[in-house]
Amino acid sequence: MKNYILLVIAVFFIGNLNAQKLNTYKLVMPEYSLPAGSKIYIDDFKSSSPDKLTKFNESIKAQLKNQLTNDYTANIKNIIPWVSRNLYTIVDNKSEATHIISGRYSYNIGEKQTSQSTKKLYVQKKDGVRTKNADGGEDVKVIPMYAHYYIFKQSQEYGFSGKLELIDMAGKVLLTRDLSKKMNDEKNSTIEKKGEIDSKMNINSLANSIVNNPNITQFLCVGLQKNSIGMKRIKKISDKSAKKAIKSKVKEVKKILRSNPAAAHQAGRIYKSMLELCSTPEILYNIGACYYAIGNYTKAIEYFKKSGNSTGEISKQLAIRNQLISHGLKVVETEI
Repeated sequence: MKNYILLVIAVFFIGNLNAQKLNTYKLVMPEYSLPAGSKIYIDDFKSSSPDKLTKFNESIKAQLKNQLTNDYTANIKNIIPWVSRNLYTIVDNKSEATHIISGRYSYNIGEKQTSQSTKKLYVQKKDGVRTKNADGGEDVKVIPMYAHYYIFKQSQEYGFSGKLELIDMAGKVLLTRDLSKKMNDEKNSTIEKKGEIDSKMNINSLANSIVNNPNITQFLCVGLQKNSIGMKRIKKISDKSAKKAIKSKVKEVKKILRSNPAAAHQAGRIYKSMLELCSTPEILYNIGACYYAIGNYTKAIEYFKKSGNSTGEISKQLAIRNQLISHGLKVVETEI
C-alpha cells in the first residue's frame, strides 16, 4: 500500500512537472477593413445640444486619434515582434484623406444631488477662546471650542448619445457606431457644515471612456486577445539516459515559465535541444506551441503536423495574418 501511494505521488509530480502553459495573444481582424494604404481624417463631431461643453468635441477627436495612431503593443511585441493594432494612416489634412471619421452627439446634465451623513465622522478640538479679567489684564480662562465634521456626498449624472460614422469621400456612410454613455460623477467631502462640493465633469475622462469601448476601438484596429497554449506532458521514453536528461530539461522549462509565462523563445530552444536525445510527438507539439506563441505560424503548423496534431486554430491565425499583410502589415517571422 505504501509503495502504491508513493507511485501515485510520483506520477502526479511528474505529470505536473511536464504540464506547462505559454502566454500569447490571438489576432482578431478589425470589424471593417479598408483598402491598403487608406488615410483617415477625423472631422468635427457636431452637437445637437446647446454646446456648453466646447472641449468635448476636441477631446473626443484627440482620443480617437490617440487610439488609431498609438500602437499600445510594446509589451506584446516582446512575445510577437511583428504585431500591430493599426493598419491605416491618420492625416491632419482633409484633402489628403480617403475616408473620414465624424459624428454627432447630444447630452444632458442632471441636477446635483447632495446628501449629508447623519452621523458625526469625528470631533476635532480647536484653539480655545481666552477671556480677560475686568481690568483687561492677562487671560484667566480658556473656553474650549469644538468642530463637528460630517461626510457630504454630491453626485451628478451626465447622459450622452450620438453616433460615430466612417464615411468615404463620396459621402457614403460605411459604418456607424453608438456613442451613448452615462456617467455618474460622485464626490465625497468632509466638512463642518452642509455646503456645495466643487464638482466639474472631466471632459477628457468622459471622451476616453467613450472611445475605449471595444465597440468603438475595434472597428478599425486589430484585436489582440490574451491566450494561453497548453504544453503536452512528455511520456514513453524508453532510453533511461535520454529520459533523465529530458526530465532535467523539463524542470528548466518549468522554472523559466514560472518566472515568465511568455518566455516562448527560451522554452522553445530547450524543447528543440531535446530532439538531440529523442523525438516524440509531445516534444514536436511543444516546439510547435512555442512557435505559435511567438507568431511564427508557418513553423508552428510544420511542427504540429509532424506531431500528428490538428492545425485548425493556427491555420485560422495564419489566415488572419495573411489578411493583415494584404492591408500593409509587415511581418517577419522570428526563430525561437
